[in-house]
Amino acid sequence: QARVKHVVKSLIIETFMGTHNDLVQRLEVVGVADMKKREHRHLFLVMCLHIADLSNVSKAWDLHVKWSHAILSEFMSQGDVENKLGMTPITPHCVRDIRLGRTNQKNFIHGFVSPLFKLVSDFNPKMSLLSARCQTQMQRNFDRWIELGY
Repeated sequence: QARVKHVVKSLIIETFMGTHNDLVQRLEVVGVADMKKREHRHLFLVMCLHIADLSNVSKAWDLHVKWSHAILSEFMSQGDVENKLGMTPITPHCVRDIRLGRTNQKNFIHGFVSPLFKLVSDFNPKMSLLSARCQTQMQRNFDRWIELGY
């Protein structure tokens, strides 16, 4: 029970975006996972939870937009608090400007999530079909943001 608690806690901690680049580097160093190795299995779990956490951009457009608006609302609320507290500058993605937020969603797809999904299929080739489907939908969402002028 203590081991499970430790593993779950470590997985949750690694969903923090501040560890994203570290996760990407670790996946690149490993290349293809050897699932017989404990550290590779743990890294696989970290990766799965992280992509699940970021997966709104790989959902069908209507669901993606709902999630995007919820996330933007949360970010803008944080920016409002930062502004009220006199913090300057306000965290860039938390500025109350819906256009910036929507542009950030588009950039988030290509700058963070799509490359991570590519690494998923490299790390564990059994994930290739899922990764390809998600990347196809991400591209559709990216293209739609462009069509809308963001």
